[in-house]
Amino acid sequence: MAAIKIQDVDLKRGCMKAARLKRKKKYAETIALGKDLVKHLRQYIAITGKKKGPLFVGKRGPLTAQGLQRVWKAAIKRTGLPADLSIHCARHTIAVHLLRKTGNLRQVQKQLGHASPATTANMYADISFEDMQDGVTELYE
Repeated sequence: MAAIKIQDVDLKRGCMKAARLKRKKKYAETIALGKDLVKHLRQYIAITGKKKGPLFVGKRGPLTAQGLQRVWKAAIKRTGLPADLSIHCARHTIAVHLLRKTGNLRQVQKQLGHASPATTANMYADISFEDMQDGVTELYE
């Protein structure tokens, strides 16, 4: 996330370019962005007044991965969420919600940048406890 630049974000198409490491090689990929996120990014970029450069900037310049982690931890603390939630937990949560919403494992695989659908399936295609409860609720009525 720290490497994302303003020019990587395409607000018209609702996507952004990202460089991902796969088997120690960098690959450029396009990631879909939700309409709400595009709206927020449009506002954020307008506030910065910049057309290019790092997307995430702090008081002392571009945020590093460690800087983003500090911002994340501070936000988690302010909201009263468990302190052990990481940015990676947010990625996992988004993947679970995307899979539940669409039922499309391939879409989740592409969004996360997994090389194999098996990787995605092993991590996200399990049935949640809530789904099991919903399945048996009112089963015998």
